[in-house]
Amino acid sequence: MFNAQIVSAHNAAAAAGRFVWFTASALAVVFFVHAAMRFLVITEASYKVFWVNRYALLAHFVGGSIALLAGIFQFWAGLRERHPAVHRFTGRLYLAGGAPGAAAAFDMSFNSVVSWTFGVTGFTMASAWTICTAMAFAAIRRRQVQAHREWMIRGYVVLFGFVVFRALFAELGTLQERLTAIMWLCWVAPLLVAEVVLQWRRTFGPLERKPPR
Repeated sequence: MFNAQIVSAHNAAAAAGRFVWFTASALAVVFFVHAAMRFLVITEASYKVFWVNRYALLAHFVGGSIALLAGIFQFWAGLRERHPAVHRFTGRLYLAGGAPGAAAAFDMSFNSVVSWTFGVTGFTMASAWTICTAMAFAAIRRRQVQAHREWMIRGYVVLFGFVVFRALFAELGTLQERLTAIMWLCWVAPLLVAEVVLQWRRTFGPLERKPPR
């Protein structure tokens, strides 16, 4: 009975994981096609208010999009198990795209054309991704696979703020107010949810049975 409950819970978690993976993959592709690709056309009409930061924003979106799409494959369990070399390659691609994307975000945070508060949110978001990714890299170098996976999830949730930002953008308040509020919400709220999910099994899962003395 107890083992059957564990198997059932495991299957449910696996199904939920597949649903999240497919949904995130679809949203990432939609974001790339409908939001990021327009920045490949370097005109004032494409960049609008961010025209002053066009070169940093180009690096930010190109690098971030590479990391966003490469990250999809990092969480493909079948690929990770059957083709570890491909998993490592996409991991390096994730870093290669994310690093310049984050560097550009730091640059724009100090030269924000929206407001200093928007710059603070951008700096904090870039810092969160950098720290999570650095921790994931350090963990896998020390062969701490579970810690590596958890830090990668946190980092990708922050990175996915790209997509959430576009989804939350609504005609509420001034442009400055919308950009600043959404810039916080797009990654802080999802990161909180991700952390609850990561810790749920440890907190509410089956208790470990102590061996008899």
